[in-house]
Amino acid sequence: MKNEPFIMESWSTEQWLARKYWVNEDGTPNLVYLRENYGDAEVPIFDGCDYSVMKYSQYIDRILSGEVKPSSYLKDWHFQNSFGTAFYFLHPFMQRDWVNCEEWSGIGSPFGDDYRFVYHGVQGSWTKLHSDVVVSHSWSANICGRKQWLMVPPGKEGLFRATRDDFVEDMRARSHLWSEAKVISFIQEPGEIVFVPSNWYHQVHNISDTISINHNWINSTNISMVVEFLKQRKIDVKNEIADCSDMFTERKFSRIQIRLLQTWTKSNVLFLG
Repeated sequence: MKNEPFIMESWSTEQWLARKYWVNEDGTPNLVYLRENYGDAEVPIFDGCDYSVMKYSQYIDRILSGEVKPSSYLKDWHFQNSFGTAFYFLHPFMQRDWVNCEEWSGIGSPFGDDYRFVYHGVQGSWTKLHSDVVVSHSWSANICGRKQWLMVPPGKEGLFRATRDDFVEDMRARSHLWSEAKVISFIQEPGEIVFVPSNWYHQVHNISDTISINHNWINSTNISMVVEFLKQRKIDVKNEIADCSDMFTERKFSRIQIRLLQTWTKSNVLFLG
């Protein structure tokens, strides 16, 4: 309700089957089990610039051979679409999820797809400074491994702008501004769940080989922020293409704005039409 970050300790995931089967006794990812059970799945690999797709078994083989570099990161894998959610269950706090846990959720919904993901990164992999899609909340559960989080309270992210429209990729380059920006830095341990509130810019570093389960979500606590965000983005889109308005009817021009808004926000939310 306060739109502030917090950590749920490892007790919150200790009964998850993922914690039992995806992890070796020494705390490292159980690559043998993962390859045998999910190896044929196609997974998205982010290499620092673009996504590519490969078999999960190929990614695991590259990890085992030492070919995977920190610049390559398996992220935003819609694992649950293919394999379900039997390997974890939601704490009651996280069940009020209008994007993933309602009758209209998933493929064909107003959101276009679910927003549930699995991440698998080697030591040193990281995500650039960003805020989550359509100012949603998110949570991230470490199945194994440790992560360092850097979080920026809403209103302070401007200190890390590179240009009017973009932010620096790595906020560590401006560590001298962290105090002024009230940056929160902490380590997420195995089994812990981090709650990332709406509009909090953040950057995440894998201290060791790490697998995590993540949801982006919207409910009554942040829906007003989501609506205001989309309204403002629609105005931005309209202003950006205003010089083309005479080429279309008013109705078609409005549809073009919505289409561009969907692309911009990486969302299929249509309710502002």
